[in-house]
Amino acid sequence: MSKVDLNKYKEFVQEVTSKESNQLSEMFYAVKDLETKNPKINMSLLLTGGIGLSSETGEFNEIVKKCIFQGKPLND
Repeated sequence: MSKVDLNKYKEFVQEVTSKESNQLSEMFYAVKDLETKNPKINMSLLLTGGIGLSSETGEFNEIVKKCIFQGKPLND
């Protein structure tokens, strides 16, 4: 198995990632800009909902995985 050069991978990720994902200050400005353009949207609530939804989906998929691949019972 070949080794992964973590420094090269880090450089790759930095090159393909947006400023908003790489820098907290840029993300803050992007969120504020979206809130200004869409005053009816609560961005904090939207972010909390999105992160929460993906977390719950992960937990659900863990149960499905155990039933299919590990022979756990499929029950309520």
